[in-house]
Amino acid sequence: MRYDMNGPEQPVPHTAMEARDRVRFLLGSAGLAGVGPDGDDVLTDALLVTSELATNAIRHGGGITGFSASVSENGLRLSITDPSGDRPVTLPRQAGAFLAGGFGWPLIQRLSHSVTVTLLPAGGKRITVLVPLAARPAATDRAGNLDAALGLGDAGLDLDLGLDRVSRRSDAAS
Repeated sequence: MRYDMNGPEQPVPHTAMEARDRVRFLLGSAGLAGVGPDGDDVLTDALLVTSELATNAIRHGGGITGFSASVSENGLRLSITDPSGDRPVTLPRQAGAFLAGGFGWPLIQRLSHSVTVTLLPAGGKRITVLVPLAARPAATDRAGNLDAALGLGDAGLDLDLGLDRVSRRSDAAS
């Protein structure tokens, strides 16, 4: 079964909160919000990706000019269009330096199965993501323990490793 939130009867959201509310309603309509052991994580990941995409379109892209969300057996497919032709970038990080911002794009890439940036012929871009709607298994060693070598117990280490890995995946996919 497929659930959509598209069409001319749905005005484009103007804020990240409006975009999140639409996705929350869509997931609830599909019976996915807060259901089962993965429900809260599914909702949190979907709303985080929605919020970051919408915020980036508003802050860096000149506003949201198009919005589409649908749920299928593959996950949440979300597209947000803005008038800027600039592709998103991942800011380089230096150890010990704190930058305000710059975490949204890597989080979007990390939480999504696929990320596509399409430059539109009339100008602007559309970013389409597919967010899985089931929990991802944690990496474990052969004994079933969380793999400490992956830095899963150290959020800072895991985040740094993940951002580097995600950035390369995005560049190759764009």
